[in-house]
Amino acid sequence: MRCLTTRTLLRALAQAARAGHPTGRNLHGSTVAATYKFVNMREPSMDMKSVTDRAAQTLLWTELVRGLGMTLSYLFREPATINYPFEKGPLSPRFRGEHALRRYPSGEERCIACKLCEAVCPAQAITIEAEPRADGSRRTTRYDIDMTKCIYCGFCQEACPVDAIVEVSGPGVRRGRGAEAVRTGLTRPHPPLPTGPQLRVLHRDPRGAPVQQGEAAQQRGQVGSRDRRQHPGRLPVPLTPLPAGPAAPAAQ
Repeated sequence: MRCLTTRTLLRALAQAARAGHPTGRNLHGSTVAATYKFVNMREPSMDMKSVTDRAAQTLLWTELVRGLGMTLSYLFREPATINYPFEKGPLSPRFRGEHALRRYPSGEERCIACKLCEAVCPAQAITIEAEPRADGSRRTTRYDIDMTKCIYCGFCQEACPVDAIVEVSGPGVRRGRGAEAVRTGLTRPHPPLPTGPQLRVLHRDPRGAPVQQGEAAQQRGQVGSRDRRQHPGRLPVPLTPLPAGPAAPAAQ
């Protein structure tokens, strides 16, 4: 009696499909099935050595032993990871990181609410609201960046006429829970400013609490409940220059 191999069985099914036999029909139809070609199909060797090897692999779990050996071998190799934050990997000079709003050394915000960054943003991720001050200058009351839309193109940084918004070129970002990202200090070419609070959390939280009017101008609006964090290297209030003498803390 002739033993039916896999190839013989498939050939018989294909012939039955061409003849319109019901056994040759499948989900794709007999006409399509007749055009199937099976490539790289090799019949197992039936000599004694091959049969013995296959039986040994099945009974002795040689694949499992080889896999465990590969896993255990990595215990004695040099790790590929780095000890972050004590060690930092190299960054490309073209790397664009988190956004940051800069201030003048006096603590005054740089942003003049020209809204060029809002207009040039291709992802429409920037929202700015402004109002005139008592001295006639115009400053922002709300500066929000939706980081879920930002594509890090850098157009906002290039369009700003006063270099108020920058994209930090270093890894100095400490990630918090949810979608928060808090700056831990600017890196070169924009070093951290020594005075004045700064809006350092750029991920908006729609469930957050409103910022009080007495805080920094660009912090007014609806931001996250944990957005108001002071850097230990900055004063709690900005310094304002006096007509004569050194700078003094601004009035609350």
